Amino acid sequence: MKIDVEQLKDSQTKLSIVVDEEVVTRAKKAVIDEHRPKVKAKGFRDGNAPDKVVEREVGSEHLQADILDRALSIAYSQALNDHNIEPLAQPEVNVTKFVPYSQLEFTATVETVPEFKLPKYDNLKVSVEADDVTAKDVEEVLDNIATRSAEAEEVDRAAKDGDKVTIDFKGTHPDSGDDVPGASGTDYPLQLGSGSFIEGFEPEVIGMKSGEDKTFTITFPDDYRVETLAGDKVTFAVTAKKIEQLNKPTIDDEFATKLGPFDDLKALKADIKTQLESENEQQAQRKLRQETIEALVDKVKLDVPPQLLERVRAEIEQELQQNLMQRGMTMQNYLDQQGVSEDEFKAGELQAQAEKRAKSSLVLTKLAKDMEVGVDTDELETQMNLLREQYSDEKMQAELDKPEARREVAAQMLTEKTISKLVELNS
Repeated sequence: MKIDVEQLKDSQTKLSIVVDEEVVTRAKKAVIDEHRPKVKAKGFRDGNAPDKVVEREVGSEHLQADILDRALSIAYSQALNDHNIEPLAQPEVNVTKFVPYSQLEFTATVETVPEFKLPKYDNLKVSVEADDVTAKDVEEVLDNIATRSAEAEEVDRAAKDGDKVTIDFKGTHPDSGDDVPGASGTDYPLQLGSGSFIEGFEPEVIGMKSGEDKTFTITFPDDYRVETLAGDKVTFAVTAKKIEQLNKPTIDDEFATKLGPFDDLKALKADIKTQLESENEQQAQRKLRQETIEALVDKVKLDVPPQLLERVRAEIEQELQQNLMQRGMTMQNYLDQQGVSEDEFKAGELQAQAEKRAKSSLVLTKLAKDMEVGVDTDELETQMNLLREQYSDEKMQAELDKPEARREVAAQMLTEKTISKLVELNS
């Protein structure tokens, strides 16, 4: 088989292939064998009709199309293997010559993994320690549990720290009077003392009574997460609609025994500390894995192929939209919260995330091969069975039975195993 390889721009590779007649013959035999069990011909048992009969029953046009597809697949796979080419997507195929059952010539243009070198990866010097659990941490958890257990009692007095105040609020620019995106709400249950709002907001609400209106101006911090609001002044018009006093239970032995199998408050505190230590350790491990990957990826110089970048960008955007939908939000709500336009989001945050994910994917794929990490059939089947047990509805079962689901799960497992080995090498 004659194969000419031409490197094009943007990590595109063009293969010009003249297929051996033997490959076409092999493809024809495979296609006929596939059709044979479905052919019912007079004088022959089902599945035993000779080749000529199968050809006649299937029809030359249908048979030639199937043979062409099979021969293209065989020749393309062989060309990738012979020239060690790693495709990133499906090829664009153009058949330049096809004589049924004998000759086939075609070109295949495909996006491929760009050439890059892995740096030394066994001395990345990444260290992450789990945070210690303090008595204050345990007390905060206890207080949160008590707060969630508190009974709300509407009161006719001025709001004070610890109360829940239902408010309507609207933020505007003090100079223009224009609305500030993401700075308005209706019937919002504000827990005073929670620190859930911008610094300086809650103290203004303290002292308000039900039905009272108040207007005040707050300057956002210079390091505020929404860059367009950082350092800006915003005027808030607030209406207090209901003041509720939260009657929290006393945190004592009786409180502890009502929460679970605890003999006293000391046992509850010990259990909380154990859980917090476990959470801190898990968080530290996640952070260690992420920082180890980033330390390696930052050392790699490569240009992400533009088509791959576009696919990853679309993937991230779809994930965000699904996440927002589950939270009852739209993309426009999200953009308003961030204080950016759609174009600014796509050119900024979305572009940066896509570049980071695409580059990490390429690096981890090459790293897996370099470290000879793989996922065998038994490992994959075990994971698929676990997923089938986890998702029992018929729709998910059907999805898990699809070949693409197996490929996706195998890819995820390979990534996890590669990261684990990378972390182990740097421990």
